[in-house]
Amino acid sequence: MKLRYLGLGLLWSWIYCLWFSPAVFSSDNGDAGGITWLVSLAASAAALFVLAIRPGREKRLHSAWLYVAPIGVSLSTFALLLASDGVVAWASAAVGGLLTAFLWVQWGELYCSLDEEVMEACVPSSAIIVIGSALLSIGLPSLAAGVFVALIPLASGALMLVCHGDEAFVVPPFKLANSKKGLPSLLVRLGLVSMVCAMASSFILALSEESTSLLFGSLSILAVAIGALFAVALSLVLIFFARRIDFASLYQWVVPILVLSICLFIAGGRNAGTVSLALSFCVAFAVDCLFMIIAARITKKGLCAPAEAFGIFRGFVQTGCFAAGLIARAAVDLHIELVHILLAFVFVSVIALVAVVRLQEELKNLTNPPVSVNASLSSSDEDAVGRMAEQYRLSPREVDVLRLLSRGRSVPYMRDALVISKSTIETHIKHLYAKAGVHSRQELINLLESYRQEA
Repeated sequence: MKLRYLGLGLLWSWIYCLWFSPAVFSSDNGDAGGITWLVSLAASAAALFVLAIRPGREKRLHSAWLYVAPIGVSLSTFALLLASDGVVAWASAAVGGLLTAFLWVQWGELYCSLDEEVMEACVPSSAIIVIGSALLSIGLPSLAAGVFVALIPLASGALMLVCHGDEAFVVPPFKLANSKKGLPSLLVRLGLVSMVCAMASSFILALSEESTSLLFGSLSILAVAIGALFAVALSLVLIFFARRIDFASLYQWVVPILVLSICLFIAGGRNAGTVSLALSFCVAFAVDCLFMIIAARITKKGLCAPAEAFGIFRGFVQTGCFAAGLIARAAVDLHIELVHILLAFVFVSVIALVAVVRLQEELKNLTNPPVSVNASLSSSDEDAVGRMAEQYRLSPREVDVLRLLSRGRSVPYMRDALVISKSTIETHIKHLYAKAGVHSRQELINLLESYRQEA
């Protein structure tokens, strides 16, 4: 994994440092930050949906956007530093939100081009950058912090350019080879479920606007850092220990965390509110991390264009955040009892969990071809695997792993084929190395080749 692949973390950093740290907006701005946030969310969601359904979406974005998007987002942030309220601020937020849609899709296209194991390592690692950026934004003087946030998109774009200029990394033309008729409709339904969870977590963030000690303050950005840390840990647990990386396994973890966050917010109090905010950020980060991985896996199979997968999912997340902001503002203005709304979100989140399990099974049947460990090998390969198994006393599961290794399969592929976790597969591989007296996959393949030649 190369550091240049972690530019997604800078995009996340820009979003959270802009809207949830005092670098650009503060409690002195009153309601300006909340309104501007909604404008940015609306523009971003609209642009993402347009990118997802536009004609020619199977083609990658024009290379000009590699320059236009990060420069435009950076300039819009500098404009917000100069005018954080009024028409100029809203126009700047709209431009910034619109152009971030292109950055989301561009990073999605890049991750679709990476090896699956590298991609699974890059996404949670990118979230670690958010922790450092969040802490730095509150450690710098006010003006320096604002300039720092405004320059973050340029850094993300620069890393993207380095990736595209690397001779060892070439973004191949996208080929829509296995398009499924019912897939777009299914992606929309899964996106709607993601929107529900985004609404529930963002509702807490939007309500924090009424307590300026939480929004646009040090506590808020510290909650971002803590939430990102929890999300990295949760993502790594799912990547290494879940038998499958899919929407069902993701939401089985995030919905309970989301319910706990809502309950803490209802309980009230400064400490409970801060923990609730951190858990809400954790849910947002975890959903972002895992949806990037899942969407990339779908597009790597040629089932849909990157713009479709990333545009639909991220577009619905942005829409959920926007809707939550509107509901929060209406609830406060109309003096609606917030507890009732929060309890309704608990109920809807649980229903969403049930729905996503069904939708995931439908997605599995639609997108996953039968994966079998028993696919036929040549007679020489089968004989070589059999003789190695006998000589080194390999277990049946170790034989399965060896057979897949002999076919050049990756660990994520083995996870799907054997329905066991990544950590379990890596343990079997280590046992294979120890029993065979080798120290790397290449040495194991060379040993297998020597048995093949003897046959």
